Amino acid sequence: LQRNVKKVEAITLERINVLLIEDAITAEIEDGNKIRVDCTVVETNIHDPTDSSLLVDSVRVLARLMDRAQEHVDAPFTNHHRRAKRRAIGILNARTQDDRLPLYPKPMLLVGHVPIIERLIANLVRGGVTDVTLALGFKPEPFLAAFPDGTCAGAQLGYAVEPEPLDTAGAIRFAADAAGIDDTFIVANGDVLTDLDISAMVAQHRAAEAEATIHLIAVDDPSAFGVVALDADARVTQFVEKPAPGTEPSNLINAGTYVLEASVLERISPGRKISIERVTFPAMVAEGGVFGHPTDDYWVDTGKPELYLMANLDLVSGRRRGQTCPPVHPDAAVDVTAKLERSIVGTGAQVAAGAHIVDSVVLDGASIGVGARVANSVVMGTVGARGSIARCVIGADGSVGEGEHVVDERRPN
Repeated sequence: LQRNVKKVEAITLERINVLLIEDAITAEIEDGNKIRVDCTVVETNIHDPTDSSLLVDSVRVLARLMDRAQEHVDAPFTNHHRRAKRRAIGILNARTQDDRLPLYPKPMLLVGHVPIIERLIANLVRGGVTDVTLALGFKPEPFLAAFPDGTCAGAQLGYAVEPEPLDTAGAIRFAADAAGIDDTFIVANGDVLTDLDISAMVAQHRAAEAEATIHLIAVDDPSAFGVVALDADARVTQFVEKPAPGTEPSNLINAGTYVLEASVLERISPGRKISIERVTFPAMVAEGGVFGHPTDDYWVDTGKPELYLMANLDLVSGRRRGQTCPPVHPDAAVDVTAKLERSIVGTGAQVAAGAHIVDSVVLDGASIGVGARVANSVVMGTVGARGSIARCVIGADGSVGEGEHVVDERRPN
């Protein structure tokens, strides 16, 4: 590193009780180019000056950061190389509404024993993405715990935690500023699972010289989504967010993945609450710079319980292209007399003798009692002996009593 770097900026060492490594370092290379290496903020409080273990841990983080800088220095660093590197910002909605899955960050919910966010990022990586910044409306601790080395599915992770809700466009601007984005980048909704070919979408975007390209999916009822109309060249002519039923200009909906040029960021005032669907995209459509990328790929928005359930069952049924999962996690305890049909049982879950589970997901640590019946449900809590549930969501703090029969309920409500 010393052979190639004249100066390293933005590393600060505070007093002995706090060591703070900034969220990025900028290394100035001899040829005048600059690289930016993102990392997670590490703050260490040392209450006992004689205990140096925490200080050592922090220095190890700094060493890993330097290793990452060295990897960039060793690689050929030209303008072409810089443009070829694709970054993705995952836009994650942290709000919990009545129709959503409770008590857990949605992107960290498991689909086929793997967090949603990990499956989403894995697909981005397959399309050539190398760096992902998660735009969050809450603290990143669940993600830091799940991905302690700062990587997920082969991508480097960074975090941009909004000081206040900024809506979709505001969150994109905030995360892009945090990541130092100044070229073509990708935005992906954190609730969506898809087999979209990202590289094909980027290729179309560049061929059209678009400012923005939106992934589109055809659905039977588009009224609950952002609806898009295209001309013969795939240029977007209309973008209508959640139109009244019967007024939709087409059946093509905004599927939540965008390829954007950095110029889009200039349209979004920093620190303001702005919707990309209701404000930014309609204004850009009027100027003719937005294109659509319609596909028939697998796509599901996992935000609602019934769709989250479907995403899991699609894996055990083989509906996902090239993807599957074992129905029962190796660390689950399922009695040999229990019967499972098209269902998933997570790690640490317990399914007692005589239980019958159909088209359901029993998540990590959940408990299904003796002789219980579970159908078309998601269970994070407990179903007592001889209890039965159908079309229910039982949260981590929820329970169904012994012999109780429950239909179409959510507990806690």
